[in-house]
Amino acid sequence: MDRRFKLEILSVTSENGGHKTFEMKNVFDVSPGQFFMITDYENGEKPFSVSRITPDRIFFTVKEVGSFTTKLFEMSAGDSVYVRGPYGNGFNCELLAGKRLLFLGGGCGTGPLRSLAEFLPAETEITFINGARSKDDLLFKDGLAVPLSDFCCATDDGSAGTVGNVVDVCKNSVDLNSYDYIVTSGPEPMLCAVRDYISSFSVPAFYLIERYMKCAVGICGQCSVDPVGVRVCVEGPVFTGEMLNRLSEFGVYKRDASGTKHYFKGASGT
Repeated sequence: MDRRFKLEILSVTSENGGHKTFEMKNVFDVSPGQFFMITDYENGEKPFSVSRITPDRIFFTVKEVGSFTTKLFEMSAGDSVYVRGPYGNGFNCELLAGKRLLFLGGGCGTGPLRSLAEFLPAETEITFINGARSKDDLLFKDGLAVPLSDFCCATDDGSAGTVGNVVDVCKNSVDLNSYDYIVTSGPEPMLCAVRDYISSFSVPAFYLIERYMKCAVGICGQCSVDPVGVRVCVEGPVFTGEMLNRLSEFGVYKRDASGTKHYFKGASGT
């Protein structure tokens, strides 16, 4: 869908020092894991995943990281933005419904997992491990709007919840083989750590990843990932573990708006 909709911001909720959630009217057929492009026609256009879906409302939980989000954070209820989408390959809700699931979220990546947790039927058993660098980065620390089998928080610096990251929690207290699927979303180094840890287990996993996007419809190739050339905006942003293992770029480098490679700390090329 390439038509832009002018949507009024119905409410703005401060989640912590660096994140806000924007509520808008839901006029779309959207699934958890999909994303939208949002613009104010003055400060550019950026992609945002949906952090909650109800029949009449959609929510975007946004981290302030640059000029566009800084301007967005200055907006309040009654202001309007332009939205196009939804785009991308979201989570397979039919496959996951009614299963035993382990959710591993990190930072702003927790948003799409919340939308999925609240979207799945009540008989689905979900353990949700919610991680962040510190309490100031931690989202939804008080849980979600639906019952979960278990919910815990972890921070790298120990300022909230368990000390450590989501992989540390898994190593210390989680039997991965007791789950049907693992679903994870967060910063790329975290996703790589999850992939590496669960590789010795037989549990299938789904990963929601991010890449710089321009068009969101698969034309510009800006978000293509080496060496397969999958486009995150079309074939992703949700990928199976099998596909992720074919992407040699993942966890090594990502590209900016000019296409320049930026290597992650500790990766080859740094």
